[in-house]
Amino acid sequence: MHFNTKTLHAGIKPDPTTGAIMTPIYQTSTYVQSAPGEHLGYEYSRTHNPTRTALQNNLAALENAKHGLCFSSGMGAIDAVIKLLKPGDHVLATNDLYGGSYRIFRKIFEPYGIEFTFTDMTNLEEAATKVKENTKLDMSADKKVKDMFVHQYFEHVSPVDGKSVSDLGAEAGYDYVLI
Repeated sequence: MHFNTKTLHAGIKPDPTTGAIMTPIYQTSTYVQSAPGEHLGYEYSRTHNPTRTALQNNLAALENAKHGLCFSSGMGAIDAVIKLLKPGDHVLATNDLYGGSYRIFRKIFEPYGIEFTFTDMTNLEEAATKVKENTKLDMSADKKVKDMFVHQYFEHVSPVDGKSVSDLGAEAGYDYVLI
């Protein structure tokens, strides 16, 4: 499927109630349940709803990803991703980071034993020297792309001229998280 076609149709199924090709915007907060926890897939919009499901599926398809998750803010996404880590894990982050991200890393997550190193991600050779054996997350705000890579084990990547941090991460096989 070509990219332009994907933007309109990938991950989107016709509405089962009306047959509409494009997903309607569901503006309801709750859904019918035959009994507590027995529903047709949706119970409360804060947990998930058909509109957000369609958006997540479409974005995942556009990125050739297995899954897509949408958050109401970048900070919400960052909070969720960092909570995948364990005490003793290390995060390599850009030194050109949004102040709120820096504060949540230092004031909230460091006391739980997650280690952070901030470096210039536009200098790939320098950034590569900051990778540790316990590095689990590379959070870069590279001038070419703002992205994050989440992975089980961060293997050393040798920087190659003309490539962005995201190029190097993709070559190493990292799972990709776009925030």
